[in-house]
Amino acid sequence: NRNPTGSITDALRCELDDQPRWAAREGDVARRMDFALQCAWHHGTRALRTHLDGTAAPEPTTRAAVYAAFDAARRAWAPRGLELQGVANLYLPLYLQQEAAEAHAAEAAGHPGVALGAYCGDVSAGEGTEEAERALDALFALAARHGLDVDLHIDETNNPLCCGTYLLCRSLGRARARGYAGRVVLGHACALTLSDKKEDAIALLGALGPVAVVCNPLTNLGLQDRRGTARPHGLDIAAHEPRTPLWRGLAPVQELAAAGVTVAAASDNVRDWWHAYGDLDALHIWRAALQLGHLDTAPHEGAWARLVAGAAAEAMGMEALAVRPGDPADLVLFPGARRASELLARPQPDRIVLRGGRVQFSRLPDYRELDDLVAAATPREPRGLVLRGATEAG
Repeated sequence: NRNPTGSITDALRCELDDQPRWAAREGDVARRMDFALQCAWHHGTRALRTHLDGTAAPEPTTRAAVYAAFDAARRAWAPRGLELQGVANLYLPLYLQQEAAEAHAAEAAGHPGVALGAYCGDVSAGEGTEEAERALDALFALAARHGLDVDLHIDETNNPLCCGTYLLCRSLGRARARGYAGRVVLGHACALTLSDKKEDAIALLGALGPVAVVCNPLTNLGLQDRRGTARPHGLDIAAHEPRTPLWRGLAPVQELAAAGVTVAAASDNVRDWWHAYGDLDALHIWRAALQLGHLDTAPHEGAWARLVAGAAAEAMGMEALAVRPGDPADLVLFPGARRASELLARPQPDRIVLRGGRVQFSRLPDYRELDDLVAAATPREPRGLVLRGATEAG
């Protein structure tokens, strides 16, 4: 089903409605995942991290279907030169429920390539900040116990009072002092751009590495400041009143990079309720980040190539490749472009992908391959409040 408003609020409802189908139809998740990986591989991607929605579902059949699809895809694509990683997310306050959180972390640790994640929500004031800090402490304790990296949805809201990144820095500082050395990825960080704690948080992040911030230029351009947004996911915006968005939803990319924080860019969502478009093409994402972040003259386009190359690799704990003797010849060549303006002006369908020095011959999958999975509309259920992680409020 189409997201009726395009907002986070309705995306959560759509996902919760659809989840029962993931385990009910054999191969549903595996086929969608393989289709996406074919697209990414064709465009020249060598590593991809995906959020494994459904790994916190109360139904064990849903969790099993998602993990099984991920494990099989990871094994199948590694020999073809595509590293697949996953993130097992849980709504942040649920990390305070010790038994459930331990089970979630233990299950994640049983699958190679999976990081421990959280949907942090709008952490903006009062008791919410204290609870969030305690939940982050619990999350890092579990990550340390199970030897897991951490990957968070954080500050993905239009509320300038949201201070999740700042609270994260405090909690991560304590975890580092106790010996936690895992990699930490902060996804989105939209509200950090608006927060009066921005400078403090950025200064702290620079000393807490390895930490990377991943902006999602197209997903958050569509989600943030959107008609239909409602509490607790952000400040209320009427769904049916004409209103043009006032900001871009982009993390403070320039300020973070200037402070020495690793910054990358990614899709986050492709053709789902959160972002209805895209094709898992890193060139497309790089172009969007350059344009929306005004990076083309800061100081020039090439200075930001790391957003979808070296910085993204570092965020995933992989070696950042370069064009130098002895490095693997995993390259994407663009014979139709002589300079950056030409590279960014067109989608470059004639690109040449090299893997291990050999030309890759591939084609994009046909959308019709998934027609039977999307032919019938998902039944809409009457729902109350749906929290982050597609968790229905009790």
